Amino acid sequence: MRLPKLLATPAYVTLFFFCGMISTLFSDGSAQVQANWTTLNPKPIGGYFSDIHAFGDDKFIAVSQDGDIVRTQDGGETFEVDYRVTESGMRTIQFVDDQAGWITTHDGTMLKSEDGGESWGILEYDQSTISDVFFVDREHGWGTHHSRIYSTSDGGHTWTLKLFVQGFNFQDLYFHDQYTGWAVGGDFSNPAFVFKTENGGQSWTEQTLSTNDLRAVQFVNSETGWVSGSGGELFQTDDG
Repeated sequence: MRLPKLLATPAYVTLFFFCGMISTLFSDGSAQVQANWTTLNPKPIGGYFSDIHAFGDDKFIAVSQDGDIVRTQDGGETFEVDYRVTESGMRTIQFVDDQAGWITTHDGTMLKSEDGGESWGILEYDQSTISDVFFVDREHGWGTHHSRIYSTSDGGHTWTLKLFVQGFNFQDLYFHDQYTGWAVGGDFSNPAFVFKTENGGQSWTEQTLSTNDLRAVQFVNSETGWVSGSGGELFQTDDG
């Protein structure tokens, strides 16, 4: 995997955020954005959104740091809100199709929906805490917590440790399929790494980048991807 190029972020480059997610898509290393954004009023809740999942043009579900779940079926014209579903703030939400989805929280509680987010139940699992998850289908997924990466093959009920890096804090992961994926993070004092597996976590390669903390990773195929750092850095790769 060749060292990704560092994308310059001068003052005229603007990053647009919605519910805490970077929504700009870079195709050639440039960052000229011409999209239009509209504020949805009135606000469905008064708190801070932590993540969002869009099903299409009209339906999306957002989760908040207060444990709220917000749904719309009409592009934000109207909202349904389930208040304080969890005592702890919610971290992430992900669906693999129009029915099956998961929510993670700060205290390790995991929720699962099998009806497109209309209802949620607590998912019992065999680890103390899973902080973040990424599923590739209804059964196979990956999770992180601090220095550990886990995998599951039963929808999140049981998890197997796949990687432990002492002192490292994993922040995000992305999988192209059941076997190929990337994980990023850091510890604020040493160079940050991008970890990659091509065999379902049986082995990992690591690559050092010129920053000490990576926060997010996203790929559009098995070759082209981006990672972002806590200091505003953006790195790109076109060879996986």
